[in-house]
Amino acid sequence: MGDDLTPELTVQLLGDVHVSRGSVELDLGSSFRRGVFAVLACSAEHTVARHELVDALWGEAPPPSASGSLYTYVSDLRRVLEPGRPRRGDCRTLASVGSGYTLSVPRKNIDLFQFSALCETAQDLAANARRELALETVETALGLWRADALSGVPGPFAEAQRLRLAGVRLSALELRAELLLGLGPQTGLVDELRVLCAEHPNRESLRAQLMRALHGCGRTAEALKVFAEFQSILMDESGIEPSLDLRKLRQWLLDPVAEPAPASARPQVAAGGPAGSQKRELERTNGFVGRTAELSLLDAAFREAVAGHGGAVRVAGEPGIGKSALLAEAASEMSGAQVRWATAHELDTEVPFRLFADLLGLPADATPRGGTDFDTETAQAIAVVRKLCAEQPLVLVADDMQWADEASAATWRCLSELEGLPLLLISASRTTEAGTAGRGTVLSLGPLPPADVRRLVDRCTEPGRNPLYREAADGAGNPWYIRQIVACMDEAPPFADALPEQLVSLVSQHLTFLSEETLATIKYAAMLSRGFTADEVAAATGRTGTEVTARLQEATSAGILDRTEDRHEFRHTVVRQALYEQTPRALRGMLHRQLAEALAGIGVPPHRVAEHLVVVPAAADDWTAEWLTTRISAVAAERPQLAVQLLRQALGFGSLAPHTADLCSAILAWILLWLGEEPELEARSALARTEDPERAAEFRWILAHIYKGRGERDAALAEITEVLLDRRVTAEWRARHETLLSLLGVRPAGRDSGRGHTAG
Repeated sequence: MGDDLTPELTVQLLGDVHVSRGSVELDLGSSFRRGVFAVLACSAEHTVARHELVDALWGEAPPPSASGSLYTYVSDLRRVLEPGRPRRGDCRTLASVGSGYTLSVPRKNIDLFQFSALCETAQDLAANARRELALETVETALGLWRADALSGVPGPFAEAQRLRLAGVRLSALELRAELLLGLGPQTGLVDELRVLCAEHPNRESLRAQLMRALHGCGRTAEALKVFAEFQSILMDESGIEPSLDLRKLRQWLLDPVAEPAPASARPQVAAGGPAGSQKRELERTNGFVGRTAELSLLDAAFREAVAGHGGAVRVAGEPGIGKSALLAEAASEMSGAQVRWATAHELDTEVPFRLFADLLGLPADATPRGGTDFDTETAQAIAVVRKLCAEQPLVLVADDMQWADEASAATWRCLSELEGLPLLLISASRTTEAGTAGRGTVLSLGPLPPADVRRLVDRCTEPGRNPLYREAADGAGNPWYIRQIVACMDEAPPFADALPEQLVSLVSQHLTFLSEETLATIKYAAMLSRGFTADEVAAATGRTGTEVTARLQEATSAGILDRTEDRHEFRHTVVRQALYEQTPRALRGMLHRQLAEALAGIGVPPHRVAEHLVVVPAAADDWTAEWLTTRISAVAAERPQLAVQLLRQALGFGSLAPHTADLCSAILAWILLWLGEEPELEARSALARTEDPERAAEFRWILAHIYKGRGERDAALAEITEVLLDRRVTAEWRARHETLLSLLGVRPAGRDSGRGHTAG
């Protein structure tokens, strides 16, 4: 790339594709040359295979000249990126690596990666209440955008990236708006939000922000009109009402004194999903299926409470499994009782009695306090509960209990100890959070069984399309995943080898409640297979067994993994696939190759190693070649078709040493014979390549055996004769051919002569 004083390249992808070295802009040339560069820049410092570049530029129907054109584009780019490079010298900036190319530009010099890092920093700052610095950071990130990402770049890859990055930019704009709303009235923000609402008419979060911005500027009447317009759009398009949170925001705007401020009217930053009441409303709108046993248990608990015996039930399960929907369905049948529902919020965990302020109308202290002495407030809550129970049976429902503030959690535990009251406490929380519920029954929600999955799909789809949708949702027993799959299928063709990017992004966001370490661990686990052991993950990641066990335990407690004895597996197929596809395709081959060697090192069954090697899009290296010669027979015994696929792939690259290629060819031919196939082409190709008389005799025996089976006697005799005339062939292979000869009804002319045969 030149000497150390040569300026580094800087790359702009958030708009037209531009590349500069220092102050000098480089001319990348045609749109397809810029397309090749853009794909490589999006995977900077990682290798992208040639076939992946072809797919990225031309999709599933590339022209016959695609490979030649790609070679030309790369050559032209190299001349632009390193103009002083000798004609046949290595290009360090755009290097050939195996069967692909690597663009060696630091990610810190590419605006796409700068944008992602700045947005992540802004989220962290906002979560730590550093609003002004967070605002400055997110505005810096948004300032990197000049137009639509990868403008003018052709091909399906660029189109998919434009769609994905537009969604990421919109999230950053929402974060900026949220931060501005927290700083006071924002007249200029109103116009910006109006434009965004016009561009994204069905995005409810933007409507809520616009309503709050208008109200903050004293334009409440306009804010109410925004709600009415949105309500009209939803009713016309899908026949549903706005979420409960947006309706509560409207009610608060009408009467902010009488109504407590809803969650959507309080400053919120980087919310990970819909608020509990909105989530509950959405789940009920999309239909409720199954959970018959769980509903029966909650009904029985309710009847016991009405009889004055009290009770507590904690519903536990992974996010999206349907806890809120179950509670809503059960509560709708609890007639003759007061049902009070509140949802804990992550932003309120430090506000004492926030949950009970929503449940019972008790005051919440806006100033967080240390210590655990909340006896007065707890006593007050118990007194209110007793008074309510004296009037009518009472059901208290606390959703997302894992976010309950300490004082509310302690009060909830005290209430669960009360006896002799017509009181039922129902809480819902993630399985990772078990310490807030107090005593009572724990009801763990697992995946929906296949019959209920089909019923839910049927409720979410149009008649006639159900079978296709059911197949796509197979293996996803989580209602949230099922609905996302159906929604993505409405906008994308049926899933083939990969999930739509939108679905991968949605599932990835859904898992952000896990720690970063656990997410990184299960992302490696997703590359292993659906089922794996802690030892295999430790080998794959290079981490200690203790650390891996802790991470897998977190994911298991959260309902992402299931465990049977010493093995774990992903509960939902779509989660594993989404995690797998988060790893760039260009990087997967290298990781699978590393995993293969790591797993072989701890002695896993050979077919598990082969599963990784077969997806490595690169020529066999020394380790792979040695492994093939010693372990492929064991793979063939367990998974013969896998062995065939791996051998054909290794031989196809043409990089094996002659002796290894001969051995692999022979093994391949024998496996195919055992499978009942006729490996004539494989044996003939190997015969033409080998210089080993013993291997030649082996391949000719296979050919003669094939011809004999077909009844082609002369062709079989010709192969046998070639062997018997070759004095270099050992007695063992001569004997095998003579046995085959006798089966053809021909008597050998004599072993010593080594030539000719006589009719029997």
